[in-house]
Amino acid sequence: MNSKDQFGAFEFMCRERAALARKEMEYWLAEAEEWKELSKSTASLIDGDAAPATGFKKLRINSRSSLLGSTSSFCRRDPT
Repeated sequence: MNSKDQFGAFEFMCRERAALARKEMEYWLAEAEEWKELSKSTASLIDGDAAPATGFKKLRINSRSSLLGSTSSFCRRDPT
């Protein structure tokens, strides 16, 4: 293989890698955007600022209960 062929092969390889990197960049940016939106939508729930949906009461987590126990002992309805 002469140097002209090698240069052409390297050029092709670089263009292929750039195309792949672009696809990967688009994927990772989309992933980041999804996590950003999830963070926004759950932030108010985590901070306790969100009002419960109509017809439902807020659940209070009993921190002394075991995760291995029944769910009824883990989550208790807020009496308020």
